[in-house]
Amino acid sequence: MLDVGTGFTTLDEALGGLITGDNVVWVCDDPDLYLRLATGFVGSATPPGGRGLVVDFGSGLLSGTPGVDRLDASAGADFGRAAPLADELERRTRREPPGCLVVDHLPPLARRWGPESVFAFFARVCPAMLEAGVTAYWRIDGSLGRGFVDHVRQITQCLLDVRGERLRVLKAEGRPDVLQGISYQLVTDGEQVDIESAPAGSRLARGLGPVRRQLGLTHQGLAP
Repeated sequence: MLDVGTGFTTLDEALGGLITGDNVVWVCDDPDLYLRLATGFVGSATPPGGRGLVVDFGSGLLSGTPGVDRLDASAGADFGRAAPLADELERRTRREPPGCLVVDHLPPLARRWGPESVFAFFARVCPAMLEAGVTAYWRIDGSLGRGFVDHVRQITQCLLDVRGERLRVLKAEGRPDVLQGISYQLVTDGEQVDIESAPAGSRLARGLGPVRRQLGLTHQGLAP
């Protein structure tokens, strides 16, 4: 059911909104951009009178944002380790599911937990949120390696790359196939985030690629 918004009109239009229970993983190097995206998401996805939940690994993400409860997962905190944190998230979603979930940047945890434990945490919590109907935002970057990103792609429902002033839809499960792989221009202005369609020439080039490969033609072979 498409009934959750990202908080940004053009992004909603590109994805057709979010499906309740989606895990949306942002491949994002910019913490300020992720904060904008998370703030818009919380404001849109949290129902009136409801509460969102943020898992804070120590960055203070969404600190002071109205309508958001904070789960302290910083080093030395009660939920600073992978297993107790996953247990607590599952317990909370069973008892009183939050209106939405925002998870702090995962890569720094590799130094605290180790890369395998970081992925195991994601692989456990991601399906739990889907089953509970809690739409969640996650943030990773390329520092954990391509293999980690590929593993995440297999599990998550949405994978969006927002590096280099571009947004690429790497995965959008439950949406038309035509949405997969589309690239957009990313525009930020204050707290606002907008995306603009790629030029028609870029879309044409993407469409010609599979045709060219199927016919066994080179770029020169398609030239007039």
